[in-house]
Amino acid sequence: MLEAPAGRLDETDPAACARREALEEVGLRLGALEPVLVTWTMPALSTERAHLFLARYRASDRVAAGGGLASEHEGITVAETPLAELAAMADAGTLTELKLFALVQTLRLRRPELFAAP
Repeated sequence: MLEAPAGRLDETDPAACARREALEEVGLRLGALEPVLVTWTMPALSTERAHLFLARYRASDRVAAGGGLASEHEGITVAETPLAELAAMADAGTLTELKLFALVQTLRLRRPELFAAP
C-alpha cells in the first residue's frame, strides 16, 4: 500500500510533526508546508484527527535513507512515485489510502500544471 508519511502527533505543532515524520520515514528535510486540511480520520469510530500538508522538495532535501525508526518497528519502503502515476491511480480507484488520495487530488486542483503532459 502506498501511504503518505504520517505519524502520531507527539508535538504541540502539527507542522513540526509532519517534518519529523517526513525525515524519519522518507529521509526528506522539508521546509515550508502548505496546509491542506485537518480532518477526522474515522468520525464514527475515533477521535483521531489528521493534519494534512503539501510540501515542495528537491533532490538536495533528501538527507537520509528513510525507512522509519527501528525502535518503533517501522519497516517502511520508500517509494517516490511520479505525480502522473499517482493521478492515474486516483482516477482508476487504486489508491487505497485516503490521506494520500486527498493529497493527490488537492495538489491536482492547486497545481494542475504539475500533472500536464510534457
